[in-house]
Amino acid sequence: MKRWTWMALLLIFLMMISACAREPKPQTPPAQAVQTPADVVEESTNHLSRDAVDYYDKFGLIDNGESITVTDSLGHTVTIVKKPEKVAILYNSYLSLWDQMGGEVVAIVEQADEKPVEGLDHAEVIGKPTDPNVEKLLEIQPDLCVLTPVSANKELAARLNEFGVPTIYMEGKVKDDYYKVVRLFSALLEDESQFEAFALDIEESIQELLSRVPEGEPQKVLLMMSTQKGVTVRNNQSLNGEMLADLHTLNIADNAVTGDRSEEFSMEQIVAEDPDVIFVTEMGSDLQAIAQKRQEVLENDPVWSELTAVKNGRYHLLPKDLYTYRPNERYLEAYTILAKYLYPEVFGE
Repeated sequence: MKRWTWMALLLIFLMMISACAREPKPQTPPAQAVQTPADVVEESTNHLSRDAVDYYDKFGLIDNGESITVTDSLGHTVTIVKKPEKVAILYNSYLSLWDQMGGEVVAIVEQADEKPVEGLDHAEVIGKPTDPNVEKLLEIQPDLCVLTPVSANKELAARLNEFGVPTIYMEGKVKDDYYKVVRLFSALLEDESQFEAFALDIEESIQELLSRVPEGEPQKVLLMMSTQKGVTVRNNQSLNGEMLADLHTLNIADNAVTGDRSEEFSMEQIVAEDPDVIFVTEMGSDLQAIAQKRQEVLENDPVWSELTAVKNGRYHLLPKDLYTYRPNERYLEAYTILAKYLYPEVFGE
């Protein structure tokens, strides 16, 4: 009796397993794609178009009706009233842009002689770009404060926001950084024509220029920065490097430099790579001292004159107002100069 009982139980168990196997399994929803930093970079570098695109959404701006909310380069979310009456622009490259777009300012920092913004005698000068007078800012209580994007000001941005001064720290490393600032400024000024003129029109012109760039083997380039301390190299994760990459070149410093920074690069490495074109930008006010240092570390070296770029007259010093400072509305001009140096047969006079 017991034997038959156990056999019956075993048969029932096997039937249950068979039924479960035939039963359809619940469908697991597809995993949501996680947006990695690389995805963000790829999306942000898509060029602007007049097609139905929400440029508030693209650059992370929120229109609240009477104000605009923006997340700056430090991840600070800041809300700024539209048509602000008391504005402190403490970064001269963005001061120029704000002024040209019709904005008014009450406070600025010391301007460089090479790229001044005229007609701002009424604005209070509150120190240097890297060391603004915090007490003055708190006294003014601006509706908007834009800081120079240098490490020294990162902590200051957070402090000013805590004190109730809407403060943004906006990087200017690549072209999309510039377009985000244009989007913010035009939204605050409630003037869409400014976004058209300073972003969409410029991008269309740049894309038209890039469409004429020859295909084929990319030219090898070296992008250098010259200061009184010495000469370093930059990769394509930089303002000028991005333009050179767009112009179909191969930067020989890309594998040696990480991130948006300047690093030393030995003469042996330069000789080994032997770039087709060398571009140099200058940082600092004493141009004579900068040139002298560059001669000491580069040009006086006997092997320098043997480089292909130097022998072929393709060693170019780039103007500071377009390549050390932000080109802003002159982005097309900056691209055009580089294009003429790289492809004189296409873009030459």
